[in-house]
Amino acid sequence: MVSLLRLDTAIGAGDALVSVREFYIQEQGFSLSDAGPNDGGTFTLQKTDSGVDFIMIGFIKENWIFVTLAAGLPGVVTYEGVLQLAGISSARLDAKLGH
Repeated sequence: MVSLLRLDTAIGAGDALVSVREFYIQEQGFSLSDAGPNDGGTFTLQKTDSGVDFIMIGFIKENWIFVTLAAGLPGVVTYEGVLQLAGISSARLDAKLGH
Protein backbone atom coordinates (compact mmCIF):
# COMPACT_ATOMS: atom_id res chain seq x y z
CA MET A 1 0.00 0.00 0.00
CA VAL A 2 1.26 3.45 -0.85
CA SER A 3 -0.43 6.60 0.40
CA LEU A 4 0.39 10.09 -0.78
CA LEU A 5 -0.63 13.17 1.15
CA ARG A 6 -0.30 16.49 -0.62
CA LEU A 7 0.31 19.48 1.61
CA ASP A 8 -1.54 22.60 0.47
CA THR A 9 -2.08 24.20 3.87
CA ALA A 10 -0.06 26.19 6.35
CA ILE A 11 1.17 23.06 8.17
CA GLY A 12 4.81 22.33 7.43
CA ALA A 13 5.96 19.04 5.99
CA GLY A 14 7.83 18.12 9.18
CA ASP A 15 4.77 18.72 11.35
CA ALA A 16 2.59 16.78 8.92
CA LEU A 17 5.01 13.85 8.97
CA VAL A 18 4.96 13.80 12.78
CA SER A 19 1.14 13.84 12.75
CA VAL A 20 0.97 10.92 10.35
CA ARG A 21 3.57 8.95 12.34
CA GLU A 22 1.76 9.60 15.62
CA PHE A 23 -1.56 8.50 14.10
CA TYR A 24 -0.11 5.13 13.12
CA ILE A 25 1.54 4.70 16.53
CA GLN A 26 -1.40 5.80 18.69
CA GLU A 27 -4.35 4.60 16.61
CA GLN A 28 -3.00 1.62 14.66
CA GLY A 29 -0.58 0.02 17.12
CA PHE A 30 2.69 0.56 15.24
CA SER A 31 5.97 1.26 17.03
CA LEU A 32 9.19 2.93 15.95
CA SER A 33 11.62 0.55 14.28
CA ASP A 34 15.38 0.77 14.37
CA ALA A 35 15.56 -0.95 10.95
CA GLY A 36 15.50 2.48 9.27
CA PRO A 37 15.66 6.18 10.08
CA ASN A 38 13.33 8.04 12.41
CA ASP A 39 14.24 11.70 12.06
CA GLY A 40 12.71 14.97 10.92
CA GLY A 41 12.14 13.76 7.36
CA THR A 42 11.56 10.02 7.63
CA PHE A 43 9.91 7.46 9.87
CA THR A 44 10.16 3.69 10.02
CA LEU A 45 7.43 1.78 11.88
CA GLN A 46 6.63 -1.86 12.49
CA LYS A 47 4.11 -4.15 14.13
CA THR A 48 3.11 -7.79 14.20
CA ASP A 49 -0.57 -8.71 14.27
CA SER A 50 -2.02 -12.22 14.06
CA GLY A 51 1.32 -13.62 12.85
CA VAL A 52 1.74 -11.02 10.10
CA ASP A 53 4.63 -8.53 10.10
CA PHE A 54 3.93 -4.97 8.96
CA ILE A 55 6.68 -2.51 7.98
CA MET A 56 5.91 1.12 7.13
CA ILE A 57 8.16 3.87 5.80
CA GLY A 58 7.06 7.52 5.64
CA PHE A 59 9.04 10.40 4.20
CA ILE A 60 8.80 13.97 2.98
CA LYS A 61 9.30 14.85 -0.67
CA GLU A 62 8.63 18.47 -1.64
CA ASN A 63 5.02 19.15 -0.55
CA TRP A 64 4.14 15.46 -0.32
CA ILE A 65 4.18 12.89 2.45
CA PHE A 66 4.78 9.34 1.15
CA VAL A 67 3.71 6.40 3.31
CA THR A 68 4.55 2.89 2.08
CA LEU A 69 3.31 -0.20 3.92
CA ALA A 70 3.97 -3.86 3.27
CA ALA A 71 2.75 -6.88 5.22
CA GLY A 72 3.49 -10.56 5.12
CA LEU A 73 4.66 -13.59 6.98
CA PRO A 74 7.69 -13.10 9.25
CA GLY A 75 10.90 -12.98 7.22
CA VAL A 76 9.11 -12.28 3.94
CA VAL A 77 8.63 -8.52 4.35
CA THR A 78 11.85 -6.58 4.94
CA TYR A 79 12.81 -2.96 5.46
CA GLU A 80 14.91 -3.11 2.28
CA GLY A 81 11.95 -4.38 0.24
CA VAL A 82 9.63 -1.66 1.55
CA LEU A 83 12.33 0.93 0.86
CA GLN A 84 12.50 -0.30 -2.75
CA LEU A 85 8.71 0.08 -3.10
CA ALA A 86 8.89 3.59 -1.66
CA GLY A 87 11.61 4.48 -4.17
CA ILE A 88 9.51 3.22 -7.08
CA SER A 89 6.54 5.33 -5.94
CA SER A 90 8.75 8.38 -5.56
CA ALA A 91 10.23 7.89 -9.04
CA ARG A 92 6.77 7.50 -10.58
CA LEU A 93 5.63 10.77 -9.05
CA ASP A 94 8.77 12.46 -10.41
CA ALA A 95 8.01 11.14 -13.88
CA LYS A 96 4.37 12.22 -13.69
CA LEU A 97 5.35 15.72 -12.56
CA GLY A 98 8.06 16.00 -15.23
CA HIS A 99 11.01 16.08 -12.83
